[in-house]
Amino acid sequence: MSENKARSYTNSIQIIGLGGTGANVIEAFIKNKSDLIDLLKIEGVKVSLLSLDVADHDIRSLDMAYKRLGDDLKINNIPADKIKLVSKTMKFPTPESMFDFIQNYPEFLQREGVKVPDNYIPWLSSSMEIPPLAGGVGRKRALSKAIYGLNYHHLKLVDGYMDKFKEHVFTSTVQPIIFIIYGLGGGSGSGTALDFTRHLRKKIGSGIPIIGLTILPCSGDDPPAKGAASYAALLEHEFAIDRSLNHKITSKYGDTYQNPFTAFLMMSLGPAYSRAGSVLDARKLVDEAIVDILMKSLNFDLADLFSNIGSNVDLDGKWVNVMSTLKVSYPVAEFIDLTKIYLDKLDRLRELRREKLDIYNGTKETFGLKTIFDSDFLELKSIYRRLLIEKNTYDESRFESTVQSFLGEGTSMDADLVMHIRGVEDSVRSLITDLSKSVLSIGLNAVDGTVESRIRSLSEEMVSLSLNLSQNYQKLQEKVKTLTEDLQSTLPSAQSLTPRQLQIINDTINLIGLINYYLDGLKLYLQIHNLSDKLSKTIDKLDQSELHDRMKESVSRISNPELVINFALLSSLLSPISLEVKTLDARLSDCQVMKRIISERLDTLRTHEESLLIKQKSRTQEKDRVGGQAKKIRFGFLGPRKKIMQSKSSDLEHELHLIDQQINAVSGERQILENKLSAYTNIERKFEVASNYRKMLTEATTFENSYYEKMNETMRDRGYYDRVAELTEGEQLKIMQRILLEDEASLTQENMLNEIIDRKHLKEYLASALGIFRIPATLGLTSKYRTDYLWFTVVSPRGIWDSDLDSEAKTMLAGYVSKDASKSIYIREVDSDDPWTMRFLIIAAKASPSDLDNFKEMGILYNQTTKGETLLSHSFLLEQGVHISPDHQLTTTEKIEDTDS
Repeated sequence: MSENKARSYTNSIQIIGLGGTGANVIEAFIKNKSDLIDLLKIEGVKVSLLSLDVADHDIRSLDMAYKRLGDDLKINNIPADKIKLVSKTMKFPTPESMFDFIQNYPEFLQREGVKVPDNYIPWLSSSMEIPPLAGGVGRKRALSKAIYGLNYHHLKLVDGYMDKFKEHVFTSTVQPIIFIIYGLGGGSGSGTALDFTRHLRKKIGSGIPIIGLTILPCSGDDPPAKGAASYAALLEHEFAIDRSLNHKITSKYGDTYQNPFTAFLMMSLGPAYSRAGSVLDARKLVDEAIVDILMKSLNFDLADLFSNIGSNVDLDGKWVNVMSTLKVSYPVAEFIDLTKIYLDKLDRLRELRREKLDIYNGTKETFGLKTIFDSDFLELKSIYRRLLIEKNTYDESRFESTVQSFLGEGTSMDADLVMHIRGVEDSVRSLITDLSKSVLSIGLNAVDGTVESRIRSLSEEMVSLSLNLSQNYQKLQEKVKTLTEDLQSTLPSAQSLTPRQLQIINDTINLIGLINYYLDGLKLYLQIHNLSDKLSKTIDKLDQSELHDRMKESVSRISNPELVINFALLSSLLSPISLEVKTLDARLSDCQVMKRIISERLDTLRTHEESLLIKQKSRTQEKDRVGGQAKKIRFGFLGPRKKIMQSKSSDLEHELHLIDQQINAVSGERQILENKLSAYTNIERKFEVASNYRKMLTEATTFENSYYEKMNETMRDRGYYDRVAELTEGEQLKIMQRILLEDEASLTQENMLNEIIDRKHLKEYLASALGIFRIPATLGLTSKYRTDYLWFTVVSPRGIWDSDLDSEAKTMLAGYVSKDASKSIYIREVDSDDPWTMRFLIIAAKASPSDLDNFKEMGILYNQTTKGETLLSHSFLLEQGVHISPDHQLTTTEKIEDTDS
């Protein structure tokens, strides 16, 4: 934190946690290291923590968290004495020792200055069964009172813990405020809270505020917690906190029982439970919310608040003050971090996309998938040509149109094409949408007629055509060349574009080009698929012959496996990288299969070609020999022989012509196969284990996973009390534009608010988020709750909260007030040290216990509990031989012996 922030820090928060609930809140406080480290860096602030519990588990967990904090303090050069934790369990040596202590309790009361009843009767009997304490006292508040008393009065342990806590509190030069936190329905916490706070107040004096903060149970809690224990605790706290009722107690039993709290607050577990569906998860949400309140929402002079709800105010039975909170984050800084990951991913995808273009087109030295498709189509057309020749219907001038007519018989190529495009449409849309996050920020708000405006217009058209590919593929293919050439010719004139912006525009051109090539390849694939299917059916109808068998074999080979493999390779061009990385080994295997098949065919062809060449040479030699002999023979009686020799030479000439045709055919087929082999070899290299392609794909996948993990972490609501607003598309583009312009330094809060943030959207979101407070159940109250005092703290960065939002908040909360809202709702705005986070603390003050939404259920469960368990659920004033009954009377307490009776 800056020095200014340190100076403005008003209070130094000190925390005491009683029972498991209190220990858990302190642990959450320690684990919130980012905020805690900032807090401890403030000059004069020291944090004192004290946790007491009967059970061991939560204390052990807390100790481990505190131990780990020590390493963070060292890393940040924070002295260890800036924060001190005392965490202890309260035990008793033997049950007998505890019962002996209770028997002699009046001696300790006298030392404390408490009036001792003449007819004192211990509230616990030695015949009572003590439950195992590993998990606490089992909501038996009377038992926890006894254990606390033993540890405080007789063993003097708690008294010593308080001294250590007090000493550290007094070393803070910033005004300390002590929060005592516990669960209302717990045994160890609420059963000791009133006695503990009374003793603490006596020890530290009246100069330090002590705020009680208890967590109300929810419907998911066990029956004792949400019933007898919490109901009894509520009755007792009323007599301790409500001024008029407390006066009755002090008048009868002495000033020792005077309300020790400066103010008392409650927070309901119910709303978080309704969202989380799990008590453990709800407790975690509430713990973290309380920690956030303590660290971030109380940096103001609390005197104004205490003057209306504090212990010096006669509340006439309306002593319940329920608080709730909401944290709203506008993830600007997170989006900037996300953008950097996104741009790193684009760098990997850029090279990967060039490799994909090579896979389809090949390079100057190698062939690609297009060559394979063209070769297959030529081979199939050649077979069709031979069939036409065989039927004596071949016409070279009309052959291409004849092929198209043959392909169109009984099928709809366009329908098949659209169906396949729809299969890849989501993937294409994802690729385009991802790239549009950056490319559409280029030329944003550019003046019409400028080069930047022209670039943006062309980019928008490319993006628009690609988003709905099944509808726009024809238009895209018609315009892609013109759009690309226009964009490329315009770029040299755009002097204001940064190198990164130029890269992203070229990325867009390459991606649109890849989509276009995919469409070309898909059309070829469908033509080959249809032609092979029709040829196969046509050949099946012909008489069986060696020629027809060879044709059938060639068609079948192209149909499967070659066409199947080629389609998989084509599809990989536009596959999501997360899917492609999983199929690399399969594509590598496909290429190896095709290379083996083609190599075997090449070996056969070369052997055949070699035999034809040998035969050609032999026949040429024979022709030369016969021709030479014929020339030597003159006409005469050898004339007939000369004619024979000339005829034989002519036959050899014809045979050689046929051999030449065969050699040319075999040579042409060999050349095609060699080109295909070269293409598969080129593609195979991309997929090899150590290939650069595989490396780039893995890196791009890593960046994409990192991006989406951080995005999900950034954008998800972190719980019932912690919401994250979503940046509008316009805001995201503006931030992206600044980063691409290498002007990140301008992304200050002031500039963002003035130039980037959509204030209307932000206000609408805040108003919507705050609407949750309109519902009484979100505060743990019934719809009958009305008050003349409602406190609302707004912790906001400067420039966000304004009079409009102030009025909106008052309107939203007006339903709770019984008088003029302008005089009953107090809104306190506090500067936030988090530039893009707002916090709201609402204290629904001056409620009656009956206004709590679970008060009725508490009473019902209390009345259904056995007499013994009911008495065990009490704590306050048991030493005086009385307890608070549901009719708000001091009722004589019988000694508790049998909890089942």
